[in-house]
Amino acid sequence: METKEACEGFPMPLKNTSWFCCWKPRHLSSSSSSCSWTGLAFLSSTLILALLFTCSLAAAAMAGIVLVGDAPRDMPWGPAECFVRPSFQEDAVHVHSNIHYGSAPSAFGGGKTDLLLDLYMPPAIAHHHAARPAAVLMHGGTFTAGSKETDSLPRWARLLAARGYVVASINYRLATAADLHNPDAVANMAQEDARAAVRYLRKNANALRVDSNRIMVGGDSAGGVIALYYGYVRNASEGQSGNPGISSEIHAVMAISGTLKSQAYCALLGADLEPKYCEVNSPPGPDYTFAIEKGVPLLQIHGTQDKVLPYVNARALASRAHTIGTRNLLVSVPDGGHVPMEQAFDPASEYLDSWLRFLSGALNLAELECPTKSGAVMT
Repeated sequence: METKEACEGFPMPLKNTSWFCCWKPRHLSSSSSSCSWTGLAFLSSTLILALLFTCSLAAAAMAGIVLVGDAPRDMPWGPAECFVRPSFQEDAVHVHSNIHYGSAPSAFGGGKTDLLLDLYMPPAIAHHHAARPAAVLMHGGTFTAGSKETDSLPRWARLLAARGYVVASINYRLATAADLHNPDAVANMAQEDARAAVRYLRKNANALRVDSNRIMVGGDSAGGVIALYYGYVRNASEGQSGNPGISSEIHAVMAISGTLKSQAYCALLGADLEPKYCEVNSPPGPDYTFAIEKGVPLLQIHGTQDKVLPYVNARALASRAHTIGTRNLLVSVPDGGHVPMEQAFDPASEYLDSWLRFLSGALNLAELECPTKSGAVMT
């Protein structure tokens, strides 16, 4: 791992300026390897996601949706080590399951779907008075499968809650194969549900001790696409999924193996990790990477050997964020594949502290009370 001097006052790789903080491995493998499919079912599901995302972006362009950042408030940058190290054992985290946060009909007709979330909270003893940062997490699954209990979301949620966050892992409305004739509606209804979950946290901020000025949305794969859509599509609709009349403003985006470019399911990675023989390409599909404008801080984690949603596009998004002055961190996992959560969440790795420290800075957690009281810190 190659690191340079301190970035924004804490150890982090630096490229040119403190606005751009990007992990780069010493040696990125440029060797090509063939794409292997584990079966027809996997191929079908991945192609569904590829077609869905491509068509969704195309439909968004036709509808005049502009990809830009939410108007940022330039929150002070304040990383806090007490939100980087765990304050509690993960098995001490309180989990409240199947909380109803809204309901909405499918964009394609039919009855309403009850929307549920699982809430992960730090032990109450540590937070009698302190407001806490919050996160809303969204699972992957090609927009057609998955749930709040899949994709290592419980592990992600416990990891954050053990560091003082209130975390909501959510179910959102899923599409069926028959719904894919209108893929833009599929993508939009998922982010509408995420907005309802953010509004739920803000509505109940006093009871949950959530700091409404420090909320992150994140997800992996399809969930990462949703998080990027939420954070950088200004005209994405609020929807009617629940908790109306409350702001859905967020303050950071975290995408694990997400993308804003319609390039997916590639057979090979060539020199400089450039993808080859992809099932979905841009052109002809759209690429909104360089259309985004300055927005909330962006945190990406991406495996360099990801053939599903290629790493080079995360790198390009980080470069664009640097150019427009959006604080960002790209955690590059050498030889990592699609959704490298094992590496990203490994307490023995250098990745975990890096992205947690960036997130604490993005949410300016230095101004919050640390998440422990005397005697509550883990040993």
